[in-house]
Amino acid sequence: MKRPRTKKARSGDVGLAEAPPAGDLHLPAGDAGLDSHGAAAQAHDAGVNGAAPTAAALPAAHRPGPNDLDVLFTAAAGRPDDADAQLRLGLALLRARRLDEAVAALARAAALAPGHAEIGLEHGRALIAARRSEEAVGVLAPLATMPGGSARAFHAYGRALGAVGRLPEAETAFLTAAEMAPDLADAVIDAAKLLARRGAPDDALALLDRTRTHQPENARVLQQRGRVLLQLGRTEAALEAFAAAARAWAAPVDADWLAGGGYRDLRQYVQAVVHFRQALHNRPDHIPHLVDLGLTLVKLQQPGEALRLLRRAIELAPENPGAQRGLALALRLEPAAEIEGEAQPAPEAAAPQAEAEAEAEAEAAMAPEPPTGKRKSGRGADTEPRKKKGSRKSKRH
Repeated sequence: MKRPRTKKARSGDVGLAEAPPAGDLHLPAGDAGLDSHGAAAQAHDAGVNGAAPTAAALPAAHRPGPNDLDVLFTAAAGRPDDADAQLRLGLALLRARRLDEAVAALARAAALAPGHAEIGLEHGRALIAARRSEEAVGVLAPLATMPGGSARAFHAYGRALGAVGRLPEAETAFLTAAEMAPDLADAVIDAAKLLARRGAPDDALALLDRTRTHQPENARVLQQRGRVLLQLGRTEAALEAFAAAARAWAAPVDADWLAGGGYRDLRQYVQAVVHFRQALHNRPDHIPHLVDLGLTLVKLQQPGEALRLLRRAIELAPENPGAQRGLALALRLEPAAEIEGEAQPAPEAAAPQAEAEAEAEAEAAMAPEPPTGKRKSGRGADTEPRKKKGSRKSKRH
């Protein structure tokens, strides 16, 4: 069985011994690090296990659609020993967010084609999406460290390590992937996040700037560059980077929304609110703007306006997980605002088992840590407000 030829990874870079995005939960499609779920189907040989030609070898007009689950289930049931059929079913289930079924189908494919790097990679990614990151580490470690291990395998391995809190090893894996494939934007961005998190924003900026020579118009690289520039205190340059990222995105994206996400990652919530408000003004009733402003107001313990915004988001998109989670948090701050008879999200609904939520947690784990020094007093403080302490009158004896 042939494997794709890749640049040989250096031995010893990984394997010495948070969970994620997109710091913005609602980033446009493509920002998540787990969205390349069609790559394996395109890259691996059609006859993985020596069987008759599979769907991958048929003319395009005769191939089942990638999301046609009925066709794919039938094909997988009819060819239980065909790794390709199980792979295609698993990838389609992953796109449909049926995560446990996707993991099972991809595990079957991996068992039918042991040692196949692309199938193993997709299996590991599915485990990360299903929040089974410890298992993902076990699946991805041998793929990353094997002779000829690919940059994509190192990046996925880093994601799994980051999800279980092994951040130094995750950083090493990301940097290895970025060195092997400087144009692999996901690896570069994740490496930059961890460099910034551990207090090396200058190194993060240098890495991102090197990548810009390969991908000068990559919107996500520009966005991460803006976040690092904010951390360095270079506000004007950061806002220019966010504006460039907004222009480079294929879908309409607001520069103020990107800036708000950058300030929120630094836990400078007052400034984040300023930019999220402007983004909502620029595009009223846009779900991500409503949700992000509402969630940030919850951080500032301002539940009144947050409830209004999050209820509006749920009215427009009842299944939005960020809005559900935010509403539950806001109601804890202001329970009197609950309307009698209104169905409120259960605590379990605040954290649905979905890839977007796993990405958001991993992103939070890799976001820069706030300064640890003493906070200056004053009205301009941007960090989360502290609870007031009750006063005690001293007793005289």
